Amino acid sequence: MGLTKLVWGGLVALVAFAAAAARAGDVCNGLVPAAARSAIEKQYPKFRLPLEADYDPTDIDDGEGGVQCLGIAKGSYHRGSGVEYALNITSTKAPHTVLVVAYQSGATWQVELVWDWGSATLGSVYAGTAAAGNYARTETLEGPANEPGERLVYKAGHDGVVSGRIGSSGAAFFFNGKRWIHVWVSD
Repeated sequence: MGLTKLVWGGLVALVAFAAAAARAGDVCNGLVPAAARSAIEKQYPKFRLPLEADYDPTDIDDGEGGVQCLGIAKGSYHRGSGVEYALNITSTKAPHTVLVVAYQSGATWQVELVWDWGSATLGSVYAGTAAAGNYARTETLEGPANEPGERLVYKAGHDGVVSGRIGSSGAAFFFNGKRWIHVWVSD
């Protein structure tokens, strides 16, 4: 009985060590400041940040501007508040991915939930920065806006987050001073 516990304990430690080593060498690991990472991990203790290894290499090769970490973007999403980070993070317990934005407020980092992708896997969703400008709902969707925060058109005066399923749907998310709104820009 003691030997079995020792073997299992050693295997668990080895797996944890291998996972930590993989994170340390991953290009995504160094993109978010340690204090922001800590704030995300504190608010979402059962979630983890994205890794390059989460994504299919062919999707990474297709990324604009040589982006290697499709799960993280940076911009200024709260009207000129400095550098902020948009991340798709995933549950460590079950398939569940959410889009969050981390931003600095004084000396502390705040984390806001932008969108819940439900059971989507981390490697199936991307995050990017949407430039200020005019956004209109994709013509492939019909009918009225039917989701909380959804708009058919939006004129953005600052950066937003663009996120969606790789090769499929995508929305541009903007903080309008009170809450996050979105326009489905692809489907």
